[in-house]
Amino acid sequence: MKDHRDAVVGAAWVTNHGDAPSDLDRTRLDAGQVPLLPASHVRFPEGRKELDESALEVVWFEEGDGVAILESGDPICVIPGWSDMSRGIPGYSRDVTAQSPFAFPLEDELKDFLPGSSIRGSTGRRAGRTGPGPISSSPFWVICCSASVRVATTGTT
Repeated sequence: MKDHRDAVVGAAWVTNHGDAPSDLDRTRLDAGQVPLLPASHVRFPEGRKELDESALEVVWFEEGDGVAILESGDPICVIPGWSDMSRGIPGYSRDVTAQSPFAFPLEDELKDFLPGSSIRGSTGRRAGRTGPGPISSSPFWVICCSASVRVATTGTT
């Protein structure tokens, strides 16, 4: 998630789409690529299939300071307002089993985000459709990168 100055304020790793490495591959990071989390930190060490773009939905928190990416209505990652990459606090991902600099386990915090939470409360208020799958408009950017999906939402301040 980026602010209006294009500074990253929140981010979360989503999933590996192939075999997880045994350790963090720093060469990927140095090359500016999305990290692959090591097998010790992921729910599916063999990787997951690519995300179905038509099943993705970006939902902004009612407060406007956080965002969730849902797949068929279920959260796959959440970047709350308190996420701050500069302080080592990433967002949360469903496929993470151990904390890392790139994501914390969503399962640990899911009860705080669902039913009646900021995510569910905001679905009708801020989400709008601008192409394949429902995408919202906001003064923040959200980029969900995978081999097959690049979802970006922008808004004006």
